[in-house]
Order: sequence, then C-alpha cells, then structure tokens
Amino acid sequence: MTAEPRRLSVGAPLRAFVCALMMVVVQAAAGDVSNPIQIRASLGFSDTFRLGYWAPLSVSISNEGSDIVGDLDVQVMYGEELADTLHPKIHRRRLDLSKGSRKRFQFTVYLESFAHPLVIRITSGGRELARHSIELRRRFTEGRLILVLSRDANLDYLNDGTGDSLRVLYPHPELLPDHWQGYDSITAMIVHGISLEELSTRQFDALKKWVAHGGRLAVSGGSDYSLLRTPRLAQLLPASPVGLVQITDSSRLGDALGAPLETQSPFHIQRLSNVRGNVLYEFDGLPLVVQEFNGKGRVTYLSFDVGNYPFDQWREMKRFWFATLGVVPSLRQTFQKREVRHVSPVPAIINRRAGGFPGHQIVLVFIVLYLGILATAYRLRPSNNAGLRTRSAVILACPFLFAPVAYFIFGPLLFPFGPTAVIVSVIEPFERGSYAALNMDLGLFSTRRQKFSLELESGAPGLVSNDREERWGKARGFTVSEGSGLAIEPAYDQPYVLHLLQGADVITYDVSASVITRGTDVQLSVRNDTGHSWRDVWLVFEQNLYRFGRVEHNEGAEVVHGAHTVVGKLTAETWKSALDTAEPKAPLERHMTELLLKRAFNEYLLHAPFGSEKALLLATAPSPIRLAQNNSSWRREELALVRMEIDVSEISQTNVSN
Repeated sequence: MTAEPRRLSVGAPLRAFVCALMMVVVQAAAGDVSNPIQIRASLGFSDTFRLGYWAPLSVSISNEGSDIVGDLDVQVMYGEELADTLHPKIHRRRLDLSKGSRKRFQFTVYLESFAHPLVIRITSGGRELARHSIELRRRFTEGRLILVLSRDANLDYLNDGTGDSLRVLYPHPELLPDHWQGYDSITAMIVHGISLEELSTRQFDALKKWVAHGGRLAVSGGSDYSLLRTPRLAQLLPASPVGLVQITDSSRLGDALGAPLETQSPFHIQRLSNVRGNVLYEFDGLPLVVQEFNGKGRVTYLSFDVGNYPFDQWREMKRFWFATLGVVPSLRQTFQKREVRHVSPVPAIINRRAGGFPGHQIVLVFIVLYLGILATAYRLRPSNNAGLRTRSAVILACPFLFAPVAYFIFGPLLFPFGPTAVIVSVIEPFERGSYAALNMDLGLFSTRRQKFSLELESGAPGLVSNDREERWGKARGFTVSEGSGLAIEPAYDQPYVLHLLQGADVITYDVSASVITRGTDVQLSVRNDTGHSWRDVWLVFEQNLYRFGRVEHNEGAEVVHGAHTVVGKLTAETWKSALDTAEPKAPLERHMTELLLKRAFNEYLLHAPFGSEKALLLATAPSPIRLAQNNSSWRREELALVRMEIDVSEISQTNVSN
C-alpha cells in the first residue's frame, strides 16, 4: 500500500497565533497587569479637553511591589517635527511610595497638539519602572465647556447638539484642578446641591483665582439652604440665605423672570439677606438672581432650585441660563489654535549686557593686545637658525596660545561663571478684589557649559517655551519640578544658548486706585497694600502723560497724590520723555524700563480703550517672583511693570468753589 503524502495543516497554528495576538492586544489595552505598579490617569474634565488650552491631569499610582523612591514624570510635546521645533516639557514630582499604598497627583498641562501622546513615566535610579500613554486625539473637543457640580441635577438640555459648540460635563469634585489655569477651557461652572468644603485648600484657591481672572460661577439655591451658608460658599456668594418662602402664584413669578411659568403645586425659593451684588430679577421684594463681579469674573446666585420642580421642567430654563451666564447658546466655529505666546523683550535685554557680554571698548583692547604680541614676536631678531625657527613657531602658535591665556585672564571678569536669569513681569491688578494677573518672561542664560536649575520660591506660573531668535540657538525642552516651589531645568547645557520661557499666574496683589480731575488738576488716590513701594508712577489720561513719583506701601491707608509733572501729549515716543522725568536708573534697568514702557504706550495708542472715563496707570515695582536662597550664585536681572485701568471722576469748578 502506497502511503499518502502528509498534508500540513496550518489552520490550528494560525488560530493559536491569532488568539495569542488578541490576548496581547487586550492586555496592552487594559494595561500591563503583570507590573506591580499601576498608573491610572484622568485628563481634562470627564476625560475631555480643549486643544490650545491648559487642562487638569489627575494621576493615580498604586504599588503592589517593593518600595519606590523615584520620580513621576509627565511629558508633553510641543512644536512641529517637520519644522524641527519639536521639544518636550516634563512635569516632575518626587515619588515616595511604599508597598501596598496608593497616591494621587494633580498636574496642569498645556495641550496644543494631539500628534504625540501624553506620556507618564515612573523612574528610579535612571531606570524606568512603569509607563502609561494617553492618546489625545480621541479626547479633545472644539466646543466650549460648562461644568456642573451636582449630585442629581440634569442640565443636559444646555448641550448644543446642532453645532457641537457647547458641552455640559459633570466632573467629580475630587478631580477639580488645584491650579487656576486648569479651568482655562471652561466657559462657566454651575454648583447645585453641594458645598465646596470637600475641596482641598489648593483646589478652592484655584477656583477663586479662576473667577477673579474672568470665570463665571453660578450657584443654585435649594431646600437645604444650610449648604449655602458653609464657609466657602458664603465667602463667594453675593447674598446670604436666611430661610424659605413658599410660592403659590407661579405666573407672577414667571413674569418677574421674563417668561411664563405655570405650576400645579406650590414650591419654595430662598429668602436672601445681606445682598452685596446687583439684583437682576426680583419678585415681591424677594431677590431671585443676584450677581456680583469679582475681579474680572462674576458670581451669580439663584435663589431657586434649578434641578427640581418646577424649574427642571420650565421650557425657558435654557434661555434663562444663557442670559444669566452671558453665554451665546450656539456658536458654530472652525477649530483655530489659540496663540498664547507673545514677542518677548528678554533677547533684547540679554543683548544689553545682561549675560555679561563685553563692550566694544573691551573688544578693541583685546584686539590691540593680540596684535601687539604678534608684532613683538615678529620684530624679534634671532641670532641663529634655531632662534629663527623658534620665532616662526611662536608666531604660528600665538593664535592658539593667546586665546586660552586671555580667556583665563579676562574670562572671569567678562563672562561670569554663574548663569543669568532675566525676569520681566507685567502685573495687571483687577478692579475688584485683591488679585492681579501676572505675565512673566523668563530667560535662562549661561556662558559656560553647565547643568543648572533655577528654583522659584514664590509663584507657580504655568510655563511654556517661547519663540526666540535663531541666533540664540535651538534650546528646546525643559523640566519643571513641582514641590514647595518650582525648579526649572533646561534639557541642554550648551553655553550661549537662551532658554526662553513664558508664564502666567494670578497672584495676591491688593491695590486700589481712583483719579479725580478738577479742571486741569489731576489727583491720584492709591491704597497700596502690596507690601512693596512703587518707584516711578505715570498716569495716561485723555492723551496726556502725568508723572507722580513714588507711591509707598500704605498698609491700609489711602494716599492722595497730585501730579508732579505733565510730561506732555501721548505719542509713540512719549516713553522716552517718561524716562527722562523718572528717577535715575542704571543703564540696564533703564533699558528694561524702556522696553516695557514702549510696549505699554504702543498698546494704548493702538487700542485706545479708555476714553474719558478710564485712565491707565503705569508703575515700576519689585518683581513678585522670588528665587530660592540656594540660587544666590545666579546673576539676576529683573523688572516688573504695574499696568492698571482705573476709574476717573470729574468734579466741576462750581463744586470746587462751593
């Protein structure tokens, strides 16, 4: 019998391979379950963020292995690969995690592209222990976001289903940002039926600063008005609830709200007292909606329960919300990345000896000395061939010998070994409250090849790398270690490379001012509780520039200043006149002041926003950014410019004579 040829069956091995591949894919999607270190992350709000805005990131680490002492890194990529501008920013936290424990960390990250994933890494001793990547493309939205903090309210009717320009999200309070910039993409926030006492101190501080920076916060009343009397809500609300009032005539209340409201049974609203804001709607002497401005933002208090009968069924509730919050209901838009960077004055400051560059006179002396040595060697008359050869060797070696010798002689004098930090700040106090917006440009520069780290003792601005001139090189990538302060470490240590960063923050800066005019006389009243005196103060009003000299720290007192000098009409070159009438300054400080004043005047002339009811106050002040004590070796150049819009009141000559 002839044996039949054996047929190879590939079906079973192929099926086994496919099954194994599917298992690998499933395990990869679910995370590496074999790793005792597990990383879980929540980005944005309900895993949704807006491109071109800052977003909160919550990272939870659980450890079932041995104790960990290392670093937790969050890496975000910026720039474009094709344009050779791709660079990382690394947010770093120290990680000390024992076996069987779990910790949660909060970050605030700026996301401007979804081309590269956000990467979370745990390292120890230079070895990577765990990694987690977040794909950004599936989580971003182009629409505006409204946050609702509530246990049971359903406000989905605010969603814009047609243009996808408005989305309502319900984040857990535990995951709210602990830095005000985490709310950067939020159009408004609504609080219903909960207090804010469960927030951490940092979270509550971030919420207050977001409101001061322009945020819109609305708080709904309810039957349990004791929630609204808790310390934190009581601090924010423009009125205080003192009881409940039963409403039986809903039609009249609807008339007060501007739309019909028909009900079948009575309901309750809150009785308010200590009203500090503007009453937008009221009914029979009962405030229904009270709104108060706080800094550039506002807090709105609704004395009725938006999540319960009858307002949860009111057909006009959506329209009412948009009108109350000042939100456009439908805003069709194409995606356009918001530009947060601006032209920085730091490179121009570095050019003016901030980095220790030698002046023209020193360069001239250097060249003359070098040529003199060459001429001396050339004029030597050797007596034999050996001397002639020695002279020739000296002349040829002179360029190679003179450079290092001159470097070690003149270098420590002309090029300081320590790195230089240039900090330029613009402080814009808000009209109401005790906060101010801080915009900062930070330049890190070294004339030596060295690893260096700048530690900030005060302030926590969100930092992004800024554009710089190509002559400064391509210094890309930096690490920000977050602890009691910020430690900034550039990725590269090349000499003569400018690491240029831009930061923004909201700081406590308690100051108020007003201007009174009596004919041609101008008086400035200032209450300066910032803790620092202002050295030079100027006022721009009705195209005129006035100088007021110094304004001291007043410690609660209001001081009236009369204009010392009328500098003249406001033109594009007025900043030069302003400096000529100011107190004398060192050349570099004057140059820094020139740059900031020129930019402020040009912006004023370009926009002319004030008219006769507003004036622009400009002052030089100490920088609110302080370096840590261990950075005493840094050479530091700094200047802060206060820029404040203030109200102007006019007193007629008749009133003055009376």
